[in-house]
Order: sequence, then C-alpha cells, then structure tokens
Amino acid sequence: GIGALQPVYAITDPYLNLFRGIIPPIFGLDLSPILAFVTLNLLTNATAAVGCDVPQELRLQLEAANIKRGLFNKCKKPSPFPLIPANN
Repeated sequence: GIGALQPVYAITDPYLNLFRGIIPPIFGLDLSPILAFVTLNLLTNATAAVGCDVPQELRLQLEAANIKRGLFNKCKKPSPFPLIPANN
C-alpha cells in the first residue's frame, strides 16, 4: 500500500511543501496541490511561449548545429505539439 508510494512522495513532497505554507489545510483537506498544479501549468505555458519566440536566424543556426552533431529529425511529420512548430 503506502510503501509502494514512497518514491512518489519523495519526488512530489519537496515541491508541494513550497505551497503547504501558503495554503493551510481546510477541514483537514490539503488544497496546496491545486496551487501547485496551477503554478506548474503557468510555468509550462510560459516556457513553451519562450520557445516559440526563437528568431528564425537563431533557429536555423540551432538546426545546423544539430545536423552537424547528428541530432537532426529524419522524419518531416508535423509536430504533435501545437505550440512547437514543425521543421518542414
């Protein structure tokens, strides 16, 4: 039971503890994961937006460097992630 979840607790508790000091338990219910998920979602969207704002010149330089290293994308399928442009 609980012993199997110890690795999950070890990973998530340090992050959730940041929010447990902000939101006290209400009727014994810990609501800090809600704020943690909202914060994580905002950070994810912000970093995805920064990735979309890479200038075309820098994008071409990065692609050329990746080709030299052998890290190029062999298939030219559209990106499954709508915020990440496909390399066509």
